[in-house]
This record gives sequence, C-alpha cells and structure tokens, in this order.
Amino acid sequence: MTWRQEINDRLRDLLISNQKLSYSGITRTINEQFGTTFTRNAIIGRASRTGLTNKQGPRNPATPRPSRTPKVTITPPTSDLHRGLMDLADDACKWPVEGDMYCGGMALRRRSYCAFHTELGRRKS
Repeated sequence: MTWRQEINDRLRDLLISNQKLSYSGITRTINEQFGTTFTRNAIIGRASRTGLTNKQGPRNPATPRPSRTPKVTITPPTSDLHRGLMDLADDACKWPVEGDMYCGGMALRRRSYCAFHTELGRRKS
C-alpha cells in the first residue's frame, strides 16, 4: 500500500487537530475515508518518519526511583588479616589482595568474600 500525498496530508491534519484522536482513531478515520487497510503501527511509523506526532512526551514522566538498599560505606578489613591461601579458615574472605595473599576477613554467610569485597565485586565500573 502506498502513501499518497492526500493521505499524508490527512494524517498531518488529524495529528495537529484539536480532536486529540488516538492512533487507533486516526487509523480508523484514514481507512474509512480512503478505503485503505493501514494498521495502527503503520500510522505510528509514518507519523514518526515524517516528524509528526500527537504526543507531547510521556504521560507520566519517569521519576528517579529510590535505591532499594541504602548506600552504606563499608570499610575494608585491616591488612593484618591477610593470609596465604593455605592459612585461610573456611569462613575467611578469599579475595586476592596482593601477590599470593588473600583478605582473610570474616566472609558473609554462604559467600566467599567479606562484606567489603562482596560490595566491591558488585559495583559497576
């Protein structure tokens, strides 16, 4: 189906009219008037490609969502806890810190790392 100039003009008129028709209503009007079978998405696409729109931005502007978890500053474990891998207890943090040394702080339950290193590993770069 081709977009004749008269259809483009009618689309523009309907979009800027004070009737505030939805795209479904515009589609129905154009199809009845011109005997076409355009879909709602075809009308939306045509309006978008020609720079026309009857929307003035989002109805509910996005508001920033509050963080799910409060930002908490977690201090790193002290360096006197650093141990070699063979010296680490089962519940010790296994985050590599320098050379063959590992953090050694108290790991979170069912985790391999302490709270500081768990958070550090989750941060986005």
